[in-house]
Amino acid sequence: MAEVGLLEWADKQPDWIRDALRRHAARPGFNLEQEDKAGVTARVRHVGGFTADLPECSPLSAEHLRANSSNEPRAVLCSLGPVKHLNRLAEEQQLRFATDGITIIY
Repeated sequence: MAEVGLLEWADKQPDWIRDALRRHAARPGFNLEQEDKAGVTARVRHVGGFTADLPECSPLSAEHLRANSSNEPRAVLCSLGPVKHLNRLAEEQQLRFATDGITIIY
């Protein structure tokens, strides 16, 4: 089951990522409200060393995945970019992903 794989992967991620995943999973259509966007931003800023206050993080769980499994369309990541200052990707580069297969990046 894909949910189990996602939860196993999420459990290995830092708290701020697990919190962001929970926020997405809990929203209809996976669309974040402004409050959620501010929460994710605050956690990213803390991890980046820009703020001293450690916001509380709530991790993703199986209940969050079931709550949003209605007839909503599934989310598919088709591309990333154009980007700036992202690892080895060139500025303004767009990375495209297969929508019905696998994309290998090396």
